[in-house]
Amino acid sequence: DQSNDRGKLYPPKLINATMIIYVGEWKNSVPHGIGRVYIRNESVFDGTFVNGKVQGHGRNIFYNNAYF
Repeated sequence: DQSNDRGKLYPPKLINATMIIYVGEWKNSVPHGIGRVYIRNESVFDGTFVNGKVQGHGRNIFYNNAYF
């Protein structure tokens, strides 16, 4: 049960034709707290999530090692 815990979104979700995996904290079955989103063939996003949405600043690391 991922409702209020830490864990991995599995199976990966297809969002806007892009495969993503979320690893991090959960609350009420949605990303909430510190987490990481792996976006297939694109980047990794580290940041804070509140009720399933990015909150505040984070770090986007692209597979070519550039980051923002």
